[in-house]
Amino acid sequence: MLKVRKMLNRLLIIVPSSLLIVLNIFVFGPAAIYSGNASEFGIGFSNIEALYIFPVIISFVILSGTGILLPKKIFSIYVSIIFATGILLWLQGNILVWDYGVFDGSGIKWTKYQWQGWVDAGLWIIVLILALVLHKKIPKISRIASIVIIVLQCIFFIYAYPSSHTPTLSSKAVKGREAPAGLFNYSESFNIIHVLLDGFQTDLFQEIVEEKGLASDLDGFVLFKENMAAYNETNFSLPSIFSGEVYQGDEELKSYINEVFLEKAFYNFLFKKGYDVNLATGYPMPAKYFSNYFNIPKVYAGSKRQNENSEAATLIDVVLFRHLPQYLKKKVYNHQNWLIRSFLGGNAKLGSFHHIEFFQDYIDNIKVSRSQPAYHFVHLMLPHPPYVTTENCEYAGKVLPYNRISHKKQAQCAMLLFERFLERLRMLGIYDSSFILLHGDHGWWSISSQKMENKHVKNKILGPIGRAFALLATKPPNNKGLMAISNAKTTLTDIPSTVMKIAGLPNHYEGPSVFDLDPDGERERWFFVMKSLSGNVIINSYKVTHSVFDYQSWNREKDITKSYSPKIYKWGTPLQFGFYGNAKFYQREGWSLPKGYYTWTHGEIASLSIPITMPKSANITLKVTAFIDTGINKQTVNIVINGTEVEKMVITRQKYMDYSIIIPKSLLTGSDHVIITFNLPDVQKDLRGIALKEIVLIDGRT
Repeated sequence: MLKVRKMLNRLLIIVPSSLLIVLNIFVFGPAAIYSGNASEFGIGFSNIEALYIFPVIISFVILSGTGILLPKKIFSIYVSIIFATGILLWLQGNILVWDYGVFDGSGIKWTKYQWQGWVDAGLWIIVLILALVLHKKIPKISRIASIVIIVLQCIFFIYAYPSSHTPTLSSKAVKGREAPAGLFNYSESFNIIHVLLDGFQTDLFQEIVEEKGLASDLDGFVLFKENMAAYNETNFSLPSIFSGEVYQGDEELKSYINEVFLEKAFYNFLFKKGYDVNLATGYPMPAKYFSNYFNIPKVYAGSKRQNENSEAATLIDVVLFRHLPQYLKKKVYNHQNWLIRSFLGGNAKLGSFHHIEFFQDYIDNIKVSRSQPAYHFVHLMLPHPPYVTTENCEYAGKVLPYNRISHKKQAQCAMLLFERFLERLRMLGIYDSSFILLHGDHGWWSISSQKMENKHVKNKILGPIGRAFALLATKPPNNKGLMAISNAKTTLTDIPSTVMKIAGLPNHYEGPSVFDLDPDGERERWFFVMKSLSGNVIINSYKVTHSVFDYQSWNREKDITKSYSPKIYKWGTPLQFGFYGNAKFYQREGWSLPKGYYTWTHGEIASLSIPITMPKSANITLKVTAFIDTGINKQTVNIVINGTEVEKMVITRQKYMDYSIIIPKSLLTGSDHVIITFNLPDVQKDLRGIALKEIVLIDGRT
């Protein structure tokens, strides 16, 4: 009986501290991350949590059971260590949340974050030493302290239960793992086939064709060796490909994006002329005129259970990355091979391997079933990093080193898939009659100086040159012969005119068709690098006067700087943030780059300047839709209007929440602008403050 009582006493002491660790890793941490990134997951939060039941039970039993079985002298030390670890996990995941940059496949340059590593290590060492020194006292307070922290986190968890809502770009667009059947329907009369391989650059393509002897396989193709991208990033390059226009800050970015994809994109004209338009996108695009739309999901192949396991593993990897000190973060990140996903193996594939799996299915499912002409667009994130494939399209089992060799292997895989695609078209008897476009959206790696003409001139910037080398190869209908090479000075903005010419439709686009250019002629071309969208638009511009392979052709021109003057604000009109939002040109200081449908503030102050007419009412209402960073319990925001603080707003939810602030009309008197400042006194250095989705100013009190 005495042993049972001692065991129960030990359980009462050790259980709360064990729960503090288990719940942070498997419940509170995942909830915080999922809330701010619901669109990244294909299944609901409750479905993911159901998969954590056994890991939760096993972890809890190990932590608590070990404590029960330990000798009395060691028990207090064990409890102290477990409690201290729970506190450290909470602190690391909620307070010491460092910004390691965007996970774009290029990897984390850990040497840039050395001081963060020292801070993490120092905190963990000090707290664990204190736990050892005070091990006789800590068990007396650990139970109550753990319960209090757990209860507080439970309250926030219940209040901000993760939502699985994901915004859609079109009511007709399909978001899921199964592509619509119509996506694979090709025309027996005429097909325009448009394949975009993200990050595929010309010199790599030419190397692969020569080394593998593919010139005969690319029957009828013309490689435009001199081709240039318009922008260095997909976000800006993609609209230029479909419209022939380049964004230069003359209008709101949202207006530009929507106008391009919803109206100006050449596939809209094809649709209106009776073409089937089938879009398989690797990058979400607003779309209105199409027959079938499919945004390739992040997890494509495998059974439903395998996909769910993969997503649950991904979430735990991110939780561990966030809650552990930097030394252990490296182990979890594992050179982009992510600890838990790698452990699962099988279907838990990294990088863009899901695009390979999709394209393999796409090739197998193509059928000729339509008489009307058709346009097919397929955007694959290949050979874009992270690199996870061999040259034979086998999954490497891990992320390969970030270098040109790995990039070339993934490019070879892309070419292998493309060859198989062409063979399928030949087998169906539609290869010869089709117009095929193959290109990248930008290059990736620097060009070897041995491939360039003339010497590099000192002080000329070389960085953008490799990014400008975007592949462009085309096969006109019924063109025959080994792949030819043209020296015509083309750009990706020539694509709309080229498509219209081949389709025999009226051409409303500026610029020539690539087939109308003199291969020996000269042409002035431009390449742009977006530097800032916050406040004034800043774009680096480069002019190329002759060959893109000639260092002396490249000239850094004056930066494009535009301060777009928004229209006078119409009371009650939503100002939306994010990549597709219209709030960018009202933003002044303190903003990060837009992400999805929201934009993070950066630093202690973020402001908006909005031109207005005087309201009629004595008060106006400011409505704000925002949320806080994952793992942060609350964020205090002082709302300042034209220099006067009007209200203190406390944001406590990690999913979208609406807030209303009443502003006296007197604060606007004598001004043609309302300057809204979000003052965040508690934000930590280098951390995001709040994420704003939308604000609305209403004439009157609501």
